[in-house]
Amino acid sequence: MAASDHTTENKPDSTATKSGQSASTEKAKTAPPRRRPPVTVTAKPTQAGLRASVQIREIDPWSTLKLSAIISAALFLVWMIAVGTLYLVLEFMNVWDRLNSAFLDLVDEGSTGEIISAGQVFGWTAAIGFINMILFTALLTLASFIYNLSSDLVGGVEVTLADRD
Repeated sequence: MAASDHTTENKPDSTATKSGQSASTEKAKTAPPRRRPPVTVTAKPTQAGLRASVQIREIDPWSTLKLSAIISAALFLVWMIAVGTLYLVLEFMNVWDRLNSAFLDLVDEGSTGEIISAGQVFGWTAAIGFINMILFTALLTLASFIYNLSSDLVGGVEVTLADRD
């Protein structure tokens, strides 16, 4: 397979406005300046197939925030299901009843309350999971900012994409 490099050039419009300037000149004055050069993709045909090298120079922090929030919410659900399953397995084995009765025998014989209950286990599990969600989302967003700063210095990460053999 042969790859061709397509480039587009900005050509000024031949139509002039009332002030005598072309329409593309007016657009250029109002458009914000570009911060970085556009991403370049180079493709080279080889014996094994087509390969392309891409440099990842910037990761959008807003996209990182949204994606990490969705992933952390999914991991929160996995966390809650795992703890619920573990709690039910230990409940069927009467671990909680034996633990509560052993603690009450050692500390106070007059108390009838439970030390470990389903409400306490799931309450603490939800609190820990919520804290993990916030930390995971914040740290990944911060990591995208740090990556953007460091890629300005070193040029980003180069990735090579290739066709399957």
